[in-house]
Amino acid sequence: MGPILQLLNPEMVLPRYDDLADFWRAIASLPVDASSMRVAAIGGAQSDRLGFAFIAGYEAALGRLVGAHRSAGIGALCVTERAGNHPRAIATALAPCGEQLSLRGEKTFVTGGTLARQLFVLAVRDDQVAPGGQRSFALVAIEPSRAGVSIEALPPVGFVPEIPHALVRFDEVPIADGDCLPGDGYLGYVKPFRTMEDLHVSCAAAAYLLAVGRRFAWPSEMVLAWAEQLERWLSFDVDLDDPLDPALHLRLAGALAIQASLLRETAPLWCRVADDERGRFERDRAIFSVAERARQRRTAAALRALGVTLEI
Repeated sequence: MGPILQLLNPEMVLPRYDDLADFWRAIASLPVDASSMRVAAIGGAQSDRLGFAFIAGYEAALGRLVGAHRSAGIGALCVTERAGNHPRAIATALAPCGEQLSLRGEKTFVTGGTLARQLFVLAVRDDQVAPGGQRSFALVAIEPSRAGVSIEALPPVGFVPEIPHALVRFDEVPIADGDCLPGDGYLGYVKPFRTMEDLHVSCAAAAYLLAVGRRFAWPSEMVLAWAEQLERWLSFDVDLDDPLDPALHLRLAGALAIQASLLRETAPLWCRVADDERGRFERDRAIFSVAERARQRRTAAALRALGVTLEI
């Protein structure tokens, strides 16, 4: 398990990171042949705060999703607009412009903010209609330095403030066919990313919490419980070929429930943790409840698809 085994070493010393850019430079040096879940775990283990663990998981999930289309640097999946992130809310459009395409619109909450070096932008294809008359979507990979792209940093949110966000505008940005990832941008990428993100971010968080337990001498039963939880997340790596599988969604719901229970059991032990790290965790733990209603809907849909009766 390489660096993950170091989590069982109570003398493990974390590197010090000045900011997210500094942390990312260290994470970018991880072995490229490691699985995405393992990369998320190693990144989480090397974090001294949930914000860094989150970005390690987020970037690992994005890399798993887009594969060879991923380039170096922090990447961002750009979906949310002023009307939301549902397919009906997407107004950013990709339209023919001479022999090329042109991207116009804006995304209002882009993770990574001004640090992002590659944007994956969900856009409606004005020149295509999906079967059944539905709107067709593209996922466009571009650099923020391209002509017509402007980025406006947003104020930090109340938790994990180390992760910047930005509003990004696209003003008739020239797009080549090769900039568009294959398949439907929503069904092939955005919809499965919600599952991929939950898996990888939760894995990174479990690795972070296991490392905290070892560094601050939590009882052995709690350390072993977090070690088992980390192994549980790593076992998902073989099941990610179909992130829309209802059976996978039920396994994910179960793992999230176990993690929530462990967080409650661990709460009294944070008095052993250094003041600065404990303060950051208390500030940032709200991240665990982000998108909870969407998770409940996903679990309910999986239960219906599998014919299982269970109240959520």
